[in-house]
Amino acid sequence: MTPRHARSLVLLLGTVLVASLFAALFLRTGASSINKPSIPYYDRIAYLTIPRRVEIQSVEGGAVNLNEIAFFIDTIGEWARIKGSSSPAIAVHLARLAGVLNQCPLLQDQTVVLFRESVEAITNDSKLSDGGFPIIIETNNGIAYRNSSGTNHLRSRQFNGFPHRDNAAAELGEMGLSINTSVETYGGLARSLRHVLAESVSNVHPSSELEWTLIAYSCYLDTFSWRTAVDDVVTLDDLVIALLQKPYERSPCLGTHKFYTLAFLYNVDQTHGLLGDKAAGLVKEEVIRVCRRLRSSQLPNGAWDSTWLGDTSADSAPPLSRGYAGECLRATGHILEALILIEQSIRPNDRQLLRATDYLMNALRGESSYSDFLTESTHAVRALVLLASDTSLHNRKVILNEFIPD
Repeated sequence: MTPRHARSLVLLLGTVLVASLFAALFLRTGASSINKPSIPYYDRIAYLTIPRRVEIQSVEGGAVNLNEIAFFIDTIGEWARIKGSSSPAIAVHLARLAGVLNQCPLLQDQTVVLFRESVEAITNDSKLSDGGFPIIIETNNGIAYRNSSGTNHLRSRQFNGFPHRDNAAAELGEMGLSINTSVETYGGLARSLRHVLAESVSNVHPSSELEWTLIAYSCYLDTFSWRTAVDDVVTLDDLVIALLQKPYERSPCLGTHKFYTLAFLYNVDQTHGLLGDKAAGLVKEEVIRVCRRLRSSQLPNGAWDSTWLGDTSADSAPPLSRGYAGECLRATGHILEALILIEQSIRPNDRQLLRATDYLMNALRGESSYSDFLTESTHAVRALVLLASDTSLHNRKVILNEFIPD
């Protein structure tokens, strides 16, 4: 090879090498900017705040027997131990009920311990039972709870995952726990509730299951709009309108979870100005419409069943068997929880609420309410406890004193 040919070959190889380096640098930079934020998503979340307060509306003309309610709660505790209180689906229902137990000072010590442990369980993967499968896991954007249902990308094939998207975050928000509450992942990684919310807002979409997501966001989110991890712009109003458009028959528990979330949003918006004018108006309009239906759909025994929307139209929850005990317990407990978040001028009158209270008290006196419908009974008892309360949902340090900061 001549010197001239050698110089040409060196020049060619050098040119190819430089071009390859530029191409690699460009592709790597482009990929990272599109597929993964340059810094962890949870470090970019500056719009999370202390949980907002939710005010309970009083009911006049009747009193709830707290002694008997304490017995109901003790019974729930006994059946939870039998069925497995570390199961995510049971633990999250127990934790939600634990948030209001400061109103029941007559509980057995073992019951108080059980409910406190349920709050610990939903914030610590090692205390949840799912056959050895991880439940609270680290992601690129924060940490996430594995689901057994719902539509998010972490849906589990196992039965014992958390029932719904953002289920745990919503219940922790309703309890008033700090955004900095410790959450321990599978493998013992110490994180916080802030990381849970960071994962959620990074991948939420109007087509997601939103009933619990919107409760969590209304408790903690302090912004009207944000960008997801894939750079989509999402607004809180977009998600609220998406929930409003969702047919009731596609919402869990006979459609009552959609109504409860709308009542929760309405309550928070009334006291904190959460929503834009359009979304706030649509939520209020729907709450009024449903309350009007509930006035006429209540059964003679004080319950509501799967036809609680008052007709059998396309947007109504599909009827099961009218008068069926589990159906009525489920519908009435959830509906009563929602109605006590709505002022008297809109909801059914207090006489109707007291009839529903009487129905729940009678239903909970039967053992089958716990053996067959344990999670449904927690909603019923929680509604009864709140009816006896004249405080906000954040006055609960008796049960949760080690979780709620001073």
